[in-house]
Amino acid sequence: MTETTLNLAELENRIQKLISLHKELKLKAEKLDSENQRLKEELKEEKEKALMMQEGFRKMKNEEKNVAGENIGQLKKKINDIISEIDKSVMLINEQSK
Repeated sequence: MTETTLNLAELENRIQKLISLHKELKLKAEKLDSENQRLKEELKEEKEKALMMQEGFRKMKNEEKNVAGENIGQLKKKINDIISEIDKSVMLINEQSK
């Protein structure tokens, strides 16, 4: 073989290697794109879950405030009723002691 033929054969081998490497890299890029898309979808789902959890937490806190407010209202009413009973008792005692 002549030197030119050897050079062409070597060049052809290099081109084949480059083509092979290109195919491998293309496959890897496609896999990475696919994984990236999957991760983006998971991230989107997780963000939606986080928002739902935050909303649920807000609702729970509001519900706790409402319940606490109702309890405080009930306690105030009971205290007022007790004070009223005490006032009546004091009035009766005062009337009896006269």
